[in-house]
Amino acid sequence: GRIAVKTGRGLASSSGELNLQTGDAGQSGVSGAITISTGTASTGSSGEIRFQTGQALDGAGGSIKIASGTSNGKLGGDIVITAGNVASETGGSVFLHGGAGTQTSSGQMDLRTLNAGIAGSSGAISITTGTSSSGASGSIYLETGAATGGPAGTVQIKVGGSESGAGRDATV
Repeated sequence: GRIAVKTGRGLASSSGELNLQTGDAGQSGVSGAITISTGTASTGSSGEIRFQTGQALDGAGGSIKIASGTSNGKLGGDIVITAGNVASETGGSVFLHGGAGTQTSSGQMDLRTLNAGIAGSSGAISITTGTSSSGASGSIYLETGAATGGPAGTVQIKVGGSESGAGRDATV
């Protein structure tokens, strides 16, 4: 059977909001988890989970924001996105795309860590492929797109400046 949860429609203004949230924890516990999962399939594909905002006819499309919890005394929560594992075939892929622009520019993709506090270091970004026991390990491609009516984009590798010593090296 199918279960549909839907808020009220707004004819002249905004539609209703849907809030899915667990209650606060007590003094020594953890707050409850929310699990959204599809069922298993014996011969076909398992079900899809889709997060999608509605179309905007005259305004900007809605955003999808995924944020982990902050902490006052310990580590902040992690965000882990993992594609499916497969025993005998190729594992699932992870795709991150900026939006296409049919008349103007396509969307930008920004991958960065945020600034550190007074006594710490800012977070590192690591792009690595997995190891391989019998075949070749995966490749890493850093490439700009082709341009038919203007110059192609540049690829820059730049080391940040330092106010208290020499900057680090850029090693290729």
